[in-house]
Amino acid sequence: MNNKHRSLQLQQTFSEFLKHVIFKNRITLSFAGAAIFLYFASPSRTSVVAGIPFIILGEIMRTWASGYIKKNEELSQTGPYAITRNPLYVGNFLIGAGFSVMTGRLLLFLLFIVVFIYIYRVTIQNEETFLSARFGETFSRYKERVPVFFPIKFFSSRSASHDNSASHFSWNLVIQHREYHTWLGIIAGLIIFLVKLAFKGT
Repeated sequence: MNNKHRSLQLQQTFSEFLKHVIFKNRITLSFAGAAIFLYFASPSRTSVVAGIPFIILGEIMRTWASGYIKKNEELSQTGPYAITRNPLYVGNFLIGAGFSVMTGRLLLFLLFIVVFIYIYRVTIQNEETFLSARFGETFSRYKERVPVFFPIKFFSSRSASHDNSASHFSWNLVIQHREYHTWLGIIAGLIIFLVKLAFKGT
């Protein structure tokens, strides 16, 4: 019985350690994953055209969210935060899905879905623990109104903004959060895909 208990404790400890590593290094892991996807990609004109709308929509979502969020200062509840608690991550998902489609490989697309779900489930859990501790009942009420990820309440979101109605979109916040780094990264990724497509066609 003691051995089983110790084994369970070790598993829980390792699981917490793994979650901590993933949470702290999720940006690095994302770049490493992107490099692998770009290396094994086999794009076609069809896959590139099919992936671009997802990427554009994802970056629109990220830019929109960046113009509202004030990290550690207040709980953002307006703009995209009125329809999903994690609009930045929704944007990341759409961008990643778009590039995965562009690879032209179903296996890479499925791998992206699995890895994204695992990494961001851990990330969201950690962040919501922090937000709950910082904003208390305000965050609890917010969670009741707004879904964690997919904006399934899009058309009924007006009521979600009343707690933070003074907030508005700000390009200064977008620049402050260095969202232009993502724009440049997307442009670089698209160039690489187009170059691979050009060489594939020769």
